[in-house]
Amino acid sequence: MKPAPFFTTLAAAALAVLPATADTPPRAAVDALNQAQLQDIFTRLRAASVQREKLTLEELNRAALEGLLGRMDFTAQLISPASPPPLPLVAEKLGDTFACLRPGQFTAAELPAIDAALQQWTEEKVTTLILDLRAPAAPGDLAVAESLLSRFLPAGQLLFTLPAAGTTPARTFTTIGQSLWSGSVILLLDSETGNVAETVAALLLRTLKPASYGTPTRGQALAFDTLPLGPDTRLLFGTVPVTLPDGTSLLRQPSVPATRAPEDPAAKRTIFAAAEKQGLKPFLFETSRPRVNEAALINKDNPELPYKIARTAGQTTQWDTPPLIDRPLQQVVDVLLATEFLATPPVKK
Repeated sequence: MKPAPFFTTLAAAALAVLPATADTPPRAAVDALNQAQLQDIFTRLRAASVQREKLTLEELNRAALEGLLGRMDFTAQLISPASPPPLPLVAEKLGDTFACLRPGQFTAAELPAIDAALQQWTEEKVTTLILDLRAPAAPGDLAVAESLLSRFLPAGQLLFTLPAAGTTPARTFTTIGQSLWSGSVILLLDSETGNVAETVAALLLRTLKPASYGTPTRGQALAFDTLPLGPDTRLLFGTVPVTLPDGTSLLRQPSVPATRAPEDPAAKRTIFAAAEKQGLKPFLFETSRPRVNEAALINKDNPELPYKIARTAGQTTQWDTPPLIDRPLQQVVDVLLATEFLATPPVKK
């Protein structure tokens, strides 16, 4: 029995995203196969492979879908109960003159809290906003990007368009209402910056030209459509790219931060999840293990003693593992703290 051409095409995609080992060919080798060869491979595997009993059409179709999603990269995502949970919005003042705002889901539900934070910081004379766009949110509605940009840019400014696709007409997005933030902005970006955040970043970098830190985005400024697959599962797939007023498409056009600030993605997710309860500061300001110093000698004290007793007893202490630090955000905060210090007038004697 020959598999259907549709199936073999998808199955080839599945093979192509498997890790290259002695048993799995690299993507280039798979791409070099023609349709007849693909048919032969799957016919032989289902007939004679040691795992032939497992190669049901359902299992092969699952592998095919997995491979297809891999080949489509960020333009298609399957959201299911196994997906990481959404992150909360974080809004925290970190210094006398600067604060950090990090949307977690980039949905309209976050906008009231964002507005409240921006208004409060304006009243408190905060002059610099760290806009953290690194939360790995699921693809969202680009109307939220329009709303977020309206908080920072003058009203009536043409932002971007979404070209017509099939029966869907073209859409134009323009800033609405009075902006809520007139201070400076610093952007934090990385490869997990989602479609809404990427659109915001691309427009702010072109208009306000803010300082930016992190790593390049993936260029996923796209409108997404949704295919419901059950109560908790849906397929999100890109339909049209965000297009600037001059006709430039942002698809696969990454936003590249001016200052490179790498990070470990797994550590970042752990920090982001913990920040909901602990806030941002525990992951920014490092504390050293107490050491013997001149003050301790004068006080006839040994601040290292509790640590040494615990280690001798085989007990764990808070100093045994390096602390989790949000390095990109820490780098920005260090620069701002130094700026605050240098701007402080000297004390007259």
